[in-house]
Amino acid sequence: MSLHISVFSLATLLLCLCSSCTRTADKENIATMDSLLLIADSVRAGLAALDHEGLRALDSTFRVRKEAMDLRLRDTLSKDVTLAIGNYRRAMGKVLGKTLKEFERAEKELDLCGKQLVDLKKDVLNSVHEPELEDRYIIEERTALAAARQRAAGLVIKVQGAFRDDARFRPMVDSILQLHDSLP
Repeated sequence: MSLHISVFSLATLLLCLCSSCTRTADKENIATMDSLLLIADSVRAGLAALDHEGLRALDSTFRVRKEAMDLRLRDTLSKDVTLAIGNYRRAMGKVLGKTLKEFERAEKELDLCGKQLVDLKKDVLNSVHEPELEDRYIIEERTALAAARQRAAGLVIKVQGAFRDDARFRPMVDSILQLHDSLP
C-alpha cells in the first residue's frame, strides 16, 4: 500500500514539476509578431500593386527600338537628336532590366520573411524557446523585414522613375525615329 502511495506521490510531484516548467506565451512578443506579419503583408501588397506588366511592356518596347536608336545615333550630327536618344537609352537601359530582376528577388525575400515570421509566431505561441532566445529571434526577424521593406521601397522608386523617364523621353525619341523612317 505504501508503494502505491509513493508511486502516486511521485507521479503527482513529476506532474507538478513539469507543469511549472512550461511558461505561457509572452503577450508582448505575440503582439510584436502580429505587427511584423501585418507589415510583411502590406509590403507584399505594395509590391503587387506596382505595374509589373507595364514595366515589362516598357522593357519590350525599349528592346525593340534599341537597334533603330543605335542606327539613328550613328547617322546624326545633331546635338539635340543625340541628347534625346542618349538620355532615353541611358535612363531605360540602366533601370529596366535590373528592376525586373529586383522584382523577383524582392518577392522571394518577402515570401521567405513571411514564412519565417509565421514559424516564429508558432514558436512564440507554444513558448518553444527561452525568453532571451525568443527575443533575439524576434529582433533578427524584425531586422530582416526592415531590410526587405527598404529594398521594396527602393524598387518602388525605381519603377516610378522608369515610368517618369519613359513619359519624359519617349515622345521625343518616337518623333525622331518616325522622322528618320520617313526620310528616303
